[in-house]
Amino acid sequence: MPASQQHFTAWFTDDPSVSDKCVLDIFKDEIVGYETGLSGFTTDEPVWGAAGRPILNIPTAMDVNSGRRDTLRQAEQLLRDAGWEAVGGWSDNQSGYTITVEQA
Repeated sequence: MPASQQHFTAWFTDDPSVSDKCVLDIFKDEIVGYETGLSGFTTDEPVWGAAGRPILNIPTAMDVNSGRRDTLRQAEQLLRDAGWEAVGGWSDNQSGYTITVEQA
C-alpha cells in the first residue's frame, strides 16, 4: 500500500478497566515510522499509529466477559453495518484487539 493512501484501524476494547461493555472505535492512522528488515535496515513499509481521537465510535451492547470468538464476529458485523470492512486479521493488544479497516 502506498504511504500516500489513507489508513484506518478499528480498536475493539474488551478491558473491564475501561468499560463494562466492549468499545469499538475507528481511528485514522498516520505513519509513525518504518519497518526494519531482516538485514537491520529500514524498509519502505510504513508503521501506522492512531492519529488523535477516534473518527467513529460504534456503540456495542457486548459484555466484556463474552467469549472472544463471538465478540470479534459481532464486532466485524458492527463494522459492516457502519460501512466499514475488515482487512486482514485481528491483532491482540493490552486492552483488546485491532484490525485494519477500510470504507466499504
